[in-house]
Amino acid sequence: MTLLLVDANNLFARAWHATRNEAMTAGDESTAALVVFTNILLRHIREEDPDRVAVCWDGGGSRYRSALLPTYKGNRRTATSMRSSRERLLVKEFLSLAGVFHTERPGVEADDLIARYWHDAEEDVVIVSEDKDFLQLVGSLPNHTGYCRVLRSTGERWGVKEVREAYGVPPGWLPAWMALVGDTSDNIPGVPGIGPVKATQLVVEAQGDLEAIDDEKVRENLPQARLCRVLVNLRLPLPGLEVPYPPGFHPTNRDSSTYDGLIEFLERYELKQLLAKTLAGTLWMHDPHGA
Repeated sequence: MTLLLVDANNLFARAWHATRNEAMTAGDESTAALVVFTNILLRHIREEDPDRVAVCWDGGGSRYRSALLPTYKGNRRTATSMRSSRERLLVKEFLSLAGVFHTERPGVEADDLIARYWHDAEEDVVIVSEDKDFLQLVGSLPNHTGYCRVLRSTGERWGVKEVREAYGVPPGWLPAWMALVGDTSDNIPGVPGIGPVKATQLVVEAQGDLEAIDDEKVRENLPQARLCRVLVNLRLPLPGLEVPYPPGFHPTNRDSSTYDGLIEFLERYELKQLLAKTLAGTLWMHDPHGA
């Protein structure tokens, strides 16, 4: 049994930046990012053969983290162009018509939706994302009956071994490690003067316990380090966040109520390869040639 969790914003950003100069359809409607997003998603679904799928979107930033740290992600540019927003809507329309469960919550990041599903999961979990923050979730699940891996676009599968080799600490200690190092992309300060190598040494000596670290810089900045740990820690669910558990994965087929709508959508946007596979009933089948 496998639950596939997809970081939709992360996947869409990769698709968007890879296709910004691609051609439009006859109706002057850009579908390049939609095609890339969909093909990557289909590949992961075919390869993992999940029992459940949840595609998780950001809901406009994290109210929770912004309240704790007003400058959280303050160095990131907010949204992009009308074309980007339009293509995002096309992706969501496709997912709905294709029978792929997707979700978002206003003021909640996709990270927290995925973390909530991870915490509640009763089966193995595969997280599709390039975001290193998810590496802290790798390994045994909270219920001790399942295992989590992170899958990257390159095909790399991150388990406990890979995390230890890359960071020098087990996944469960990464929140303490990240609290020391900080994260410039999210504007999380960390502890001044503590880099990755020093952080690994300190976290290992303290057995993952931030409060037990014996270092002058850390002691001087302990309140800030504690705040950073709260900001980066996905192993504890966001307070008050409840999500509907993903239904069993039953993609659209000829007997589905959304089948005609899916065909019309693929025809309208001239998605010929996806249309041909849908009509042939092979859209969700593994292709040994990778097409």
